[in-house]
Amino acid sequence: NLGRGTVSGDAIRCPLHGWEWGCDGSNTKIPYQNDTAQSVRLRIWPSREVFGMLFVWFGTLGEAPTHEPVQPGGFLETGLQGGRLLGGAESGRTRIGPIEVDPRLAIEDRVDTNHFIGPHQTNPPILDGHWVDGPYFSTRMLLAGDRHSNSEVLSTVTGIGVSALQVSTSTFKEYVVLSVTPVDEELSMVYYTVWVEPQTGREDDTVLERVLTMMRQELSEDIEIWRYMRHSPLPSDPAADQPSLTAMREWATQFLVAAPAS
Repeated sequence: NLGRGTVSGDAIRCPLHGWEWGCDGSNTKIPYQNDTAQSVRLRIWPSREVFGMLFVWFGTLGEAPTHEPVQPGGFLETGLQGGRLLGGAESGRTRIGPIEVDPRLAIEDRVDTNHFIGPHQTNPPILDGHWVDGPYFSTRMLLAGDRHSNSEVLSTVTGIGVSALQVSTSTFKEYVVLSVTPVDEELSMVYYTVWVEPQTGREDDTVLERVLTMMRQELSEDIEIWRYMRHSPLPSDPAADQPSLTAMREWATQFLVAAPAS
């Protein structure tokens, strides 16, 4: 596992035999020989660093990336560029798994307004609409009353793998980037990063830390619920009708890979 190796210049050094591997996947050095192993090459994983986060393209079929991991020009780009942010990689990053979570549950959370009654313990927000732009599915929700008084919730999902969220209140903004990456047919790795930013400039770090802790707790509760859920077809009963959820499922089919014929 080269993740346990070390960086040597522009190469990664294997922790066992000391072989070094370059950015193009080729063997660049064997410390006990004057030659390199030209017939051996590692697979390359396309990556992109965005706002201090490293995204790796995990194309099932080995294809090149077809879009950016975060929507260009979106709310994250404007929100995370400046200001007094708390959290992020230093104190707002969490990694969980592998656990039994279907990646589709995480993105559908962004259009399921009724789930706010459960883990978030607040009235369902108003879903103001959804917008589709190629690989990006965006929504806007409005909350009134309870502890999320007069809040606006913006979300953008990139494919099935990445979900970005901005919650705006009168005193602060919260930013969340969540990723659920399948490991095999049943297990996934879950990553999320949380930031909090004051709106008025009068909030001290103690208040923002409490908001950060609250957001992380709510995310943990969501993930724990997802562990015991299964992705099922939507019921045809009119009482369960959710047009935006139906639209998201139709949009998501472009990212699904059919299972090989047995």
